[in-house]
Amino acid sequence: MNESISILGLMLAVSLALVHIFAGRGRWLNAIPQELWTSFAGGISIAYIFLDVFPELSHAQTEIEEGNLLLAQYLENHVYLLSLAGLALFYGLEQMALRSPMNLCPPPQKDSPEASMGYGIFWIHTLSFAMYNAVLGYLF
Repeated sequence: MNESISILGLMLAVSLALVHIFAGRGRWLNAIPQELWTSFAGGISIAYIFLDVFPELSHAQTEIEEGNLLLAQYLENHVYLLSLAGLALFYGLEQMALRSPMNLCPPPQKDSPEASMGYGIFWIHTLSFAMYNAVLGYLF
């Protein structure tokens, strides 16, 4: 059983790598509007959250409720609240990056205050995802 799961995981990883390698050569991708791809990917993400993440959070919630933490006694569903806070944080960071002065056409001059603010937003965005990836790497 474990060998079949390992082989399946390897096949999925290679498939994902091939998608990244050949994504620029797929002319048929241009025929489908980007909004449809985004909606499709968002639907898959939501399905993953409901089918995999929420059951894991439920198990974590019961473990924390059985613990003797003082703050956990006051927050009945704090695992879900932390998840919501994380979602709101990363949504806010994404919106901040999208509204960055660096996304303007034409972009600001290098030495302008708008450019320095845009670089700051870029680094905040990059560091937040680096921390997120480090946490995921540690947990999995």
